[in-house]
Amino acid sequence: MDGEVEDGNVSDVTGTLEFNAGYNGNVQLSHIGQRLHFKSVRTDLQLAKLDGDISMGHGDIRASSVAGPVKLNTRSNEVHIEDVSGEVEVDNRNGLVSIRAKAPLGNIDVNNVRGGIQLDLPSAAGFRLDAESKKRHH
Repeated sequence: MDGEVEDGNVSDVTGTLEFNAGYNGNVQLSHIGQRLHFKSVRTDLQLAKLDGDISMGHGDIRASSVAGPVKLNTRSNEVHIEDVSGEVEVDNRNGLVSIRAKAPLGNIDVNNVRGGIQLDLPSAAGFRLDAESKKRHH
């Protein structure tokens, strides 16, 4: 899928989805059986499988029931990813990144400039946390 969309809705794709478009309104994606690659001006999202759905629009990206590896590179968006398994890599700026992971867990790598990070892990999960926060001096 290429071009410009105001509002887009794509669901129940058994194969892969390549979505390469600018969007002004809301884009809704759900039930993508295999690889998804979504690319717009400020967002590049790749993931292995989407059992649930993703909605994007007006500074907000929300995804649920996602299988990784997930790779999201975006800016000026609030990012909410729920029930994600496998590897997750998120790069954002100017917005919150909130992730709720489920088993099987993979590496979760979040880099966020001028925005918070919220991470919710399964209660029985074993993990190692490397965290770094920098305050920039003017």
